[in-house]
Amino acid sequence: MEHSFQLAASMLNYVSDIIWMKDTNGRYIIVSDSFNTLFGLPKNYVIGKTDFDFQPVERAIDYQKQDQLVCQQRLTATFKDYQIAADGKKRFFEINKQPLCDETDQVTGIIGIGRDITSQIRIKEYLKYFSYYDPLTGLYNRNYFEEMPYKLYKRQVQVAGVLICDIDNLKLVNDIIGRDAGDEWLKEVANIIKNAVSQQGIAIRTGGDEFAIVIYHATPEILASVSQGIRQQLAEKNKQDQLLPLTMAIGQAVGDLTENDFFSLVKRAEAGMYREKMQHMQTMSASLLNTVIKPLLLQDAGLGRQGERIRQQAAGLGAALGFTDERMQHLRLFAQFHDIGKIIIPESILQKNGSLSADEWAAVHRHPETGFHLARLTVELAPVADWILKHHEWWNGAGYPLGLKGREIPVEARIIQIVNAYDVMTYGRPYRQAIPPAAAVEELQGLAGVKFDPELVSCFVGLLAAAGSAGLRI
Repeated sequence: MEHSFQLAASMLNYVSDIIWMKDTNGRYIIVSDSFNTLFGLPKNYVIGKTDFDFQPVERAIDYQKQDQLVCQQRLTATFKDYQIAADGKKRFFEINKQPLCDETDQVTGIIGIGRDITSQIRIKEYLKYFSYYDPLTGLYNRNYFEEMPYKLYKRQVQVAGVLICDIDNLKLVNDIIGRDAGDEWLKEVANIIKNAVSQQGIAIRTGGDEFAIVIYHATPEILASVSQGIRQQLAEKNKQDQLLPLTMAIGQAVGDLTENDFFSLVKRAEAGMYREKMQHMQTMSASLLNTVIKPLLLQDAGLGRQGERIRQQAAGLGAALGFTDERMQHLRLFAQFHDIGKIIIPESILQKNGSLSADEWAAVHRHPETGFHLARLTVELAPVADWILKHHEWWNGAGYPLGLKGREIPVEARIIQIVNAYDVMTYGRPYRQAIPPAAAVEELQGLAGVKFDPELVSCFVGLLAAAGSAGLRI
């Protein structure tokens, strides 16, 4: 018998499951090495001991009851259990216990096998979490929102309030500054909403830029207070320097759930939110002019004397091409605001004296698209938005962001390519030393048919020559 126990104990050390045997008094007879490793115990430490010697009393009592059930009823039983391992981490196990019997069929103890199911449990917890929570903001998600009628009924809530909140300009932020900035807005709004709601209800992200707040046992005054708290926090946030103010449209509704369906309250709140959003949209253009366009007019980068030179040179080419007065007006406007998208580029990049890194170039290459989205939002700049988007396209198709070539590029964009390049060459920038006009002309001619429209280069060079013979420099 002793030899059999030794053989069994030796075999147990080759399996990953934790395995043990106990006698009818609950004393351990054999344990696998994996058992000792789990608890960080020396070999043979638990032999002759019971669970009361190394487990918390409450757990030892539970194990004792399980063992007695298995022995008395002679059944195989399965239990779910967890242990705090020697490394301090919680490990989950599926435990199978069955009675041990001798040759006379008398129960002499039990054998237990524990299989580590921690990874399966973690996966289930992960799936359960993300079925009800938004991974970006940590708020409840749409699935949870759809179950609100049942949850309110279960909590015996008779009067509930709903606030529907929609972020203004989120798509604009994504288009202009990038989706990372848009995600930051969403997280900031989520925190603001959580702070405003506190313990009065729950906050839910129901869609891309939309949130819902459900208040238990609500009154119109409570909803108004929560709404005001959100607006105050947004106002505090907007005191910091931001390209665009962070604002939200908010609608609210409160009702007795014995008389109103929950989603009828949601529809009422949504209607109020949409009314407010329409009001916000009417003021968006004016806000953009005040926060983006006017400050840009005061900046030296891209405007000032440089902007005036580019306007004059562009107008000279436009006149030579026979542009109408209206088209000339748009061309001058385009010349002034063609680099409006650079407003999002850090000054450290714009004024860098040296080569740009790959990430810095990526930031620079986004400015035509940023400018396009900004220009479309204003009546004043909308006519030139398409040119702003395409003013870095090359004649041979190697430009950005669309890879257009030849006459696919609007002539106005081709004009700005030439006059802007000439200004950079002759007046210099932090990243490039100025060169003489003759050298600049030579460089333009060298890039004709590659970067620049060759016919426009010839026309522009002719204008420069005419101005030079008259003693002028354009």
